[in-house]
Amino acid sequence: MKNFKREQRKQPFLVNKKNSNILNNYKNSKNVKGEERKEPFFIDFHDGEVTVILPPDKDVTVFEDLTCNHNKTILFLESFDDNYAPPGPQPIEVTIRTKGCKTPIKEIIGAGTSRFIQVENFESLTASTASTETANLFVAFRKTFCICCFEDKQCDRDCDDTCNVDVLDAFEEILVPANTTNQPIFQDFTCNHNKVRFTLGFNSDDPSATLEVNIRTKGCKDPIKATIFANSQRSFQAEDVISLTVSNRTGNDILLGVDLTKAFCICCTDENNKCSCTHEDEKCNSSKFNSGKNMEKNKKNRKRKKRSSSSSSSSSSSST
Repeated sequence: MKNFKREQRKQPFLVNKKNSNILNNYKNSKNVKGEERKEPFFIDFHDGEVTVILPPDKDVTVFEDLTCNHNKTILFLESFDDNYAPPGPQPIEVTIRTKGCKTPIKEIIGAGTSRFIQVENFESLTASTASTETANLFVAFRKTFCICCFEDKQCDRDCDDTCNVDVLDAFEEILVPANTTNQPIFQDFTCNHNKVRFTLGFNSDDPSATLEVNIRTKGCKDPIKATIFANSQRSFQAEDVISLTVSNRTGNDILLGVDLTKAFCICCTDENNKCSCTHEDEKCNSSKFNSGKNMEKNKKNRKRKKRSSSSSSSSSSSST
């Protein structure tokens, strides 16, 4: 069993400023509608970490966002024990509220385990122990957010629509207890397009030990399945990732190394986006987000419009 000592903890999110604070040249330019551009949004991120003691029968607010603009926030959540004595780490219930959504995201972090969760329009994180014992929770977060420099009057903004791409890198070792099925390692509740690269690996005295990996992606009924073998690593890249879960069918706990890079789109006018409110696997699989069938349908519609516009232009030239 891993000892979760706070002074040994390193921030899981690695510094990557390459795609932050990107500002296009808006001077003397027009937007897609041919209108003069407004002031642009900037995109930046904040990193932070919090350690919280959770008494029994009490909800504790861990992190609150009181800002107005669109954001995407990734959280690393870990149940740990600093005393190295019974009763040990405890299961923890976390509640994540997002702006405009009536139903919060509720997840249980198993005793001694940890996971990554990314949401958009993050508003607050509260936690409580899921047992009768005091629990300890460690939270590290990265919040990618939009900022409009002319938004100085109670969240009213006069800024242009801006979409950008940001990249986050993270590394962590995550405990996968013996005889565990589909333990969540990474969950994505956001809506925009993304590409994620995972590298997974573990060491074991048992060379026959394996972990089974399932990666679910938006719009696909069948998950990507793979096996990780002891004392080796395997890399994957997938797009529109929803979740990564791991099953450990051995009789021993395994410490899984997770190294990930996620490139994702963030559009600053999505602060009222209700897409993520359903918290379901197919949450973004709608006409807005173009599943495979919808993509084909849209292609046909575009061709039809093109043909119809060509015929109109031909008829107008013949009439001339």
